Amino acid sequence: MDPVMHLRLRLFGLEWLGQVAEIPISAMQAQFGADGTRARGLARGEDHSRIVPEREEIRVTEEIELPAPAATSEPLVAGTEALLQRALGHADVRGQTVRRVDWWLALESGEQVTRRVVFREPTSDVRRMVFVLRGKIERLALDSAAVGLGVALSGLCSEYAHQGNLWQLGPRRQRELDDAIEQLNTRAGEPQVYRVVEVQPWSRIPERQVALVAYGS
Repeated sequence: MDPVMHLRLRLFGLEWLGQVAEIPISAMQAQFGADGTRARGLARGEDHSRIVPEREEIRVTEEIELPAPAATSEPLVAGTEALLQRALGHADVRGQTVRRVDWWLALESGEQVTRRVVFREPTSDVRRMVFVLRGKIERLALDSAAVGLGVALSGLCSEYAHQGNLWQLGPRRQRELDDAIEQLNTRAGEPQVYRVVEVQPWSRIPERQVALVAYGS
C-alpha cells in the first residue's frame, strides 16, 4: 500500500494485519476508497489477482581478443560477424530470432565503446545484423586501437513470419493472372473479378465517381 496509507492506519491505531481484517469494509472504503477495500481483503488473505511468473531474460554473450590491435573497420566487421555466428549457434538461441544486439569494443587505452541495435523485426539473419552494425562501426572515430570485441544477443523470441508478396510484377505473372481469372469466370458462368474505374471523378455524387468493370473487359 501507499506509504501515506500506512501512516494513516497507524494514526488510527492500526498496527497489525489482524486489526485491519476486523474493520468493516464500509469503514475502509469510506477512509481509503478502492485501496482500502484491497487492503482489507489482503489482510484477510483474499487476493484474486492473477499470478504472473517472472521470466528470466536470456542473454547470450560472445567475446574475443583481437590477434592484433585494429584501427580500421574491416577487421572489426569480420570479427563481429564471427561472434554473431557463434552466438546464434548457442543452444538457447537456436530456432529463435533476436530483437536486440549489444556490441562493444575494448580499446588499448582501457576505454570501452558500446553500441546497441534494436531491430524493427526480430531476425536470425547474420547478414542483416552485420549490415546494420557495419554502418555503426564505420562511423566510429576511435581514440586508440581496438584490442577486444564482444556482442550480446537478447530479446529472444519465436521465429518471425513474413507475408510474401501475393503477386510478383512482370508480364509472365500478368498472363498467369489473366488466365486464372478467365478460368474462374468460365467456371462460374459470369464475371467474378472486377476493377474499380474512374468515371466521373469530378462528380459530387460518390456513386458516379467510380464504377465496377469486369476484369479484362
